[in-house]
This record gives sequence, structure tokens and C-alpha cells, in this order.
Amino acid sequence: MQRTLKADWLTNYLASSSCWVGGRPLQDKKSDFGEVLRTIRYFRGHEQTFTTVVVLEFSHDSRNSPQESLFELALQDIHLPANFVLGVWRNDLNDFSIYKEGKYEMKVSSNRVLQTFAEFDSSIVGNSKNLKPINRSFTDSFHIWARNNMKGFQNDVDAYAVVDTRVHIMELKRPTESIESWRPYMADAWNYINLGDYSKFCSGEMTTIAYNESTPGKIKILKDIEIQRGRFMRYKQGFMSFTPAENILTKMKDVDFSIEISNR
Repeated sequence: MQRTLKADWLTNYLASSSCWVGGRPLQDKKSDFGEVLRTIRYFRGHEQTFTTVVVLEFSHDSRNSPQESLFELALQDIHLPANFVLGVWRNDLNDFSIYKEGKYEMKVSSNRVLQTFAEFDSSIVGNSKNLKPINRSFTDSFHIWARNNMKGFQNDVDAYAVVDTRVHIMELKRPTESIESWRPYMADAWNYINLGDYSKFCSGEMTTIAYNESTPGKIKILKDIEIQRGRFMRYKQGFMSFTPAENILTKMKDVDFSIEISNR
């Protein structure tokens, strides 16, 4: 199974436009720990609230040296309500590191990680009875561990931007078919609904962007996704072209939206 590709023309554009993009290396010139990838995952159980975790995935094997500065750095530009930072090692998911409320723990067991999650929402800890197979790829090593040890809803944040103190969370879809004909799948409906709820929880808003890797600068935009009678999704859709010099969120304000239905 392959990892989810997190670098293409749109994610590169967003990263260069002061947007936060998941799965990118954490930049720290003082670090000698090799590549450290950073993602944000959010969880929802029986409670109406969400648990948010910043995940650092280390590619090296040594974890004998203090890394607290990296964990502090991981939170500096996070504008979402992160509960704690979790360090994972790509080739070893038997022990972890936790940075929570200014305290750093090394060589933490899986049980200790689950205890930390339970401090925020005990209903997300445990094995899921309705675990769906990963469709095509996984986000990071923690993605696999969490699927085996946690339940409820969980997903990662693709990207977000902060404009006038308001968070704009972006769900990025990269279909192989043309974006003109592409519509969201009903199988993913609750992913959209939960991300919409999570965006409101963060006092922000959600936008879904579909794009083709072969057509840089062209996107399809989806907003206000709703499930209708459990059988189809209803949402606003619009199309936009832009150049690397233009601000995507500013130009998005001028897009003409129309109602579209999907029951795929």
C-alpha cells in the first residue's frame, strides 16, 4: 500500500501562499533528525466536540536525544485547537513521544497514547467494529496505528489558511476524471459533514477543492455540502482558473456558484 502523495501543483501553490499544508516537512534549521513530516488529525466519538492532534513522523531511528524543541515548533503556526503533539517513528510504532501542555514525554507506549486520547474523549479509544479498508493510500504511519486502536470518526486536515483571523479549511480532492464531470461520492458523505462540523468547531469555514494534476491553475469548488434524505448530496459548485501570482481565497469570492446534486 502506498502513502498519500502530498506534493503536486496545488499543494505547492498553497504552501507558497502562506497556507498550512499537511504532510509537509517541519522546517527547523537547527534539527539534525532528518525529515520530520507534520500532519493534523481530528477525531470525533460520541461527544459533539473534537480532539485534534498534531502528528510528527520521524524518518530516523534514533530517539535518544531531546526533541522537545521540535514539538514546541510544531505548534507555533497551528491555528486549530490542538490538544497535544504526538511523535511517531516510521519504522517502529511500538513507542511514541507526547508533548502536552508544555510537558514532554519520551518512549511512550501505545497504552499511554490511548490514555492521553481518553483524557479528551474516551469514546474514541478502542477497536472499531465497522472498520472500512483504506481505499488507495495512507496518510502517515500513525494513520495505520489509529485505525487499529481507535474508533469513531477520524481524518486529517489537507490544508487551511487564515484570513482576517478566520480559518478556511480546505479538503483537497484529486480525481483522475475531468473536474467538469467529477462529483463527490456518497460513500464519503460523512467525511464532508464531519469536516464541515469541525470547521465550525474551529470557528472557521470549509471549502472542498477538486483538481486534476494535469491541468494546473484550474479547480472546481464545492461549498455548503448537505446530505438530502440519506440518498444524495446537495451543494454549491463553481469553477475557477488562477495564476500563481493570484490569491486563491480572494479570487474565490468572485466565483459564480450554482446548485449541484450528487448521488454517486
